[in-house]
Amino acid sequence: MKKTIAVWLSLCLLALGLSACSQPETTEETATSAAVPLAITFDAAYTDYDQSVVAAYEQLCTAVMNGEAEARMNVGLTEAVLQLYYTSFPLSALAAVTEKSDSSGVAITYMDQATHLQQVAAFAEKINTLKTQCYNGTVSKTVYTLNLYRYICDNYQEGSAQNVYETVMNGNGSADTYSGFFEYMLQQAGIPSYHIIGTDAVGSPVSFSAAELEGSLYFFDPVMEYYTSGGKLLRYFGMTTDDVTNFSVQELIYTNRQTAAYASDLRFDTCRKAVAWEISGASLLLTLESGKVVEIEL
Repeated sequence: MKKTIAVWLSLCLLALGLSACSQPETTEETATSAAVPLAITFDAAYTDYDQSVVAAYEQLCTAVMNGEAEARMNVGLTEAVLQLYYTSFPLSALAAVTEKSDSSGVAITYMDQATHLQQVAAFAEKINTLKTQCYNGTVSKTVYTLNLYRYICDNYQEGSAQNVYETVMNGNGSADTYSGFFEYMLQQAGIPSYHIIGTDAVGSPVSFSAAELEGSLYFFDPVMEYYTSGGKLLRYFGMTTDDVTNFSVQELIYTNRQTAAYASDLRFDTCRKAVAWEISGASLLLTLESGKVVEIEL
């Protein structure tokens, strides 16, 4: 089993270096003793996991947020629980998990035991501050997603961060860590999201995001938006599968290695052609090169 856990960890770090999550795969319950107001979420690719796995995962995440030394669980669930932990919980960057020798659960070892709870609190404060800035709870989930997309575009900074936690705390990272950050923020707002791994025209792996808005699946790549339009447009917002392949990205898979679902909804198709955009009331206004303004109800 320990070897299996190590294999999963290596796979997750190779494929992601991060994590992310969603609803209905979320729980509003958080760690009571640490008083950390973060929903415990996971990537929507794992919605078919048994509730016993989800419960054990939530118990592990709560233990980490509280700085506890162990989490008890049925060791038969450990492999699946750790897959969720290392792909979907940013604070996993602060704590390594190993199966206990007595098979009663897992032991938790912290990178910095003395300051762990302060690190958790600082991370939670940044996440909840950004949720407020994006008006979570006061606007529709689509408007929240637009606000978050704009935030990532405006604040992207290429850097050495290796995971979502470091990107949140240090304000830099890669396409991989920023897409994980984007997904995690969507999940915190109850929006089902997925980490996507694709292959570009020269065969190199690329990372971006998918999310469900009003029952339809769309793809998002705010980092590519930054590089192609300075983050000022919406060319990579709300894409279909065909849009993604038109940008020379192929073989779209989730972190569980399953092929990503086909996204066909054309609601945001005009975004590919717009030269300017703004949110006005409950509408997205897209200005075309001709000067025509197209309105999308949000």
